Amino acid sequence: MTDPIVQAKIDRILDSIKDPGSGLSIARLGLVKKIRVSMEQKKLTLFLKSISDPKACCAIMNYAVLEKLELQMKQSFQREFPGFEICLANG
Repeated sequence: MTDPIVQAKIDRILDSIKDPGSGLSIARLGLVKKIRVSMEQKKLTLFLKSISDPKACCAIMNYAVLEKLELQMKQSFQREFPGFEICLANG
């Protein structure tokens, strides 16, 4: 079980990052499937839902937006968890 203070930080970060198209947070969109925190190893892994769309133009736009959101996630988690390795994985 995750420490309540750590969980509150995680929730705050996920609520603060918004999808530019919808304006919804990545928490609300359910982009992060699960999170694994290891305080001993100083490692935080976010397992992301995969995006699949049969239309090529939509898929390209989705990937471009997803890359920006992933960068924002990584930077935000690094600020809140200094010294931690932040990993993003497809879950």
